Amino acid sequence: MLGATGSLGQTAVRVAVAAGLSTPALAGGRRQDVLAGLVRAARPRLVACRETPRGDLALAIEAVGAQYAVGQEGLEAVAAHPAADAVLVAVSGLDGLAPARSAIRTGRPLIMGCKEALVGAGALLTHEARRAGVPIRPLDSEHAAAARLIEAAGGVDAVDELIVTGSGGPVRDVDPGDLPLLPMARVLAHPVWRMGPKITVDSATMLNKALEVVEASVLFGLPPERIGVLLDPTARVHAVLRTRDGRPWAFVGPPDMAVPVRRALGIPDPDADAGILEGPAAREALASLVPLSPGQEDVVDLGRRALALGGTAPMALVAADEIAVAAYLAGRIPITRVASLVARTLDAVGEQAAARSSLDLAALELTARAAELVVSGLLEDDSPA
Repeated sequence: MLGATGSLGQTAVRVAVAAGLSTPALAGGRRQDVLAGLVRAARPRLVACRETPRGDLALAIEAVGAQYAVGQEGLEAVAAHPAADAVLVAVSGLDGLAPARSAIRTGRPLIMGCKEALVGAGALLTHEARRAGVPIRPLDSEHAAAARLIEAAGGVDAVDELIVTGSGGPVRDVDPGDLPLLPMARVLAHPVWRMGPKITVDSATMLNKALEVVEASVLFGLPPERIGVLLDPTARVHAVLRTRDGRPWAFVGPPDMAVPVRRALGIPDPDADAGILEGPAAREALASLVPLSPGQEDVVDLGRRALALGGTAPMALVAADEIAVAAYLAGRIPITRVASLVARTLDAVGEQAAARSSLDLAALELTARAAELVVSGLLEDDSPA
């Protein structure tokens, strides 16, 4: 987690970054080494990390004359740093919610690379952002591309359907019958993107796309029935939309984060609009996309179901996913059980979650806890005697 003054290209941007080095291994070895390298490169004023800095990280902080803060308080301190022009939250999981709210309270633009917080508490974040006059800029490549397409097409009122794309994930070529015995290392080896374990597992199960349907609805105000998902194994088509007058639009570009990061930071980029296609070229890009299998569609529909339930149901989706993925990464369940645990949790808590206010933090926390308890109970019930 890093609050830094840095630059991309010729434009200097002061950014408070709450970054996802929040795995259990953060305090040891490689994780603190990674953060130490970032500290030396960016020379931040404030560094936040999960545990007290030591070794190379402590030396790097001392060498650049930075302050440091620890734990959740450190994250929120970075997000509220007075020297920042914008705040980028890239914390994995629901830990990103508190720093995102801190950023909104400071009145600075919020760049969200934490889909779990935006999905689980999207109504609360967008409500608070509107009241504060703070823009929320998406960092996900698909949603950054969608935002640019919507802008180019004349605004969200002109959009008939938005299509979020996906690569198909790291197990897209694996026979479903072979998935339960697939080594974890194979599941975590994404063929296109380099991502953390949690999001890579979400990509393998397609829960990532379920979350991204909710994210798109939160960001752009579109109902779930107007948000589709199609696959592009090359990961070059980042988003597609159709306008109400029948025109197709597509954003096509290489599978890297350079363009969405520059755009989110407000840095001029001559390549930013090169990928926007309209008319026949967009139609060709759309024709290259692959429909989901019935099983994949069922998983994506969990996001639509959470939206349809309303209230705090999206938080139940996120919280259940976090516990189920953690169980898989701990070796407790096969990859094939992750989505079913999430679905069963929505069955159990969905109606109660729907009745709670999505603008009430206590209600969101209650739903998250209920979902965690349900998943934990299902894991225990299904454990071998």
